[in-house]
Amino acid sequence: MTSLDDLLSHADEATVTRRPAQRLAAWAGKAVLGAAALGAALVLVLRLFGLDLSFPLASAAFLALLTLHRVVVALRVAPVRRPRAVRETAADPPTPDALALAVAGWQARLSWSRAGAGRFPRAVQPRLAELIDERLRQRHGFTRTGDPVRARRVLGERLWSFLTSPADRVPPSRDLAELLADVEKM
Repeated sequence: MTSLDDLLSHADEATVTRRPAQRLAAWAGKAVLGAAALGAALVLVLRLFGLDLSFPLASAAFLALLTLHRVVVALRVAPVRRPRAVRETAADPPTPDALALAVAGWQARLSWSRAGAGRFPRAVQPRLAELIDERLRQRHGFTRTGDPVRARRVLGERLWSFLTSPADRVPPSRDLAELLADVEKM
C-alpha cells in the first residue's frame, strides 16, 4: 500500500522502481529470521519430549509456510461486483429477495386452486369448516352440528351459506378474504 508521503514526495523513477525490491528483501530477511526462531523453538520443544528433529529441516519448513502465506495473501483478489445499473438491466434481472421468493413459493402452492377447481370443495372448504367449528366450540361453547340455529345466528348468513352449500368453483380472492374476516370477528 502506498502512503500519503509516497504520493506527495517527488522521487525519481529509480527510487520508485527499487521500492518493491527493497520491500521484498526486507520481508525475506524477516521471514528467514522468523523461520529460524520458529524452527529452533520447535526443535527445543520436540527434544523436551524425547523426539529428534533437524534444525535446518524445521527452519526450511517454516520458511516454506511463511512464503506460501505471503503468496496467498498477495494473490487474494477481491470479488468483482457489477455496478447496480448493470445488474438491473432487462437482460439480467435482479436477484429476488427472500420475501419475493417466499411469495412465489406460496403462489406456486396455491395455484392448484385455479387448475383444479374440484379440489376446493374437497380440501379447502372442509378444513375451513373444521376451523370454524373449533372456534365456535372454544368461544361460544357449541358447534354447528350441536346447535345449528345458534351457529347460523353467530356465523352470519354469508358464512353459513358458504359452509352449507357445496362450492362449484373457487370463490374469488376478495370473497375469501371477507369470509376469513367474518371468521376472525366471531
